Amino acid sequence: MYQIEHSQAYADLRVLGESLGLPFPLTGHVLRRTYGRVAYHAGVPVERIMRVYGHSSIEQTLHYIGVELEAEAKDAERFDAHLSSFRAGAETPTEI
Repeated sequence: MYQIEHSQAYADLRVLGESLGLPFPLTGHVLRRTYGRVAYHAGVPVERIMRVYGHSSIEQTLHYIGVELEAEAKDAERFDAHLSSFRAGAETPTEI
C-alpha cells in the first residue's frame, strides 16, 4: 500500500497532522485505532473488527478501540446527573 520506510510514513503522518492543526500527533497507531472506532460506530460487527486487528477476544478489541472507556464515561455522567438531581431536592435515590 504505502511503499516507503516506516519512519518516513510516520514523518509524513506527523506533518499531515500538524498541517491539519490536530491537537495530537497523527501516527499510524492513531489511524489504526480510529478505524476500529469508526467501524464500530458504523455498525461493523465487532467480530470482523477483531479479525482485522488479529485480536484474540472481543473484549480486547473493545478495550483497544476505547468502547469500554466510552461506556464508563457515560455511566459516570448518569451517576453524576442522578446525584445532582438529589442535591437539587428531587426524589431520594433508591437502591437498584
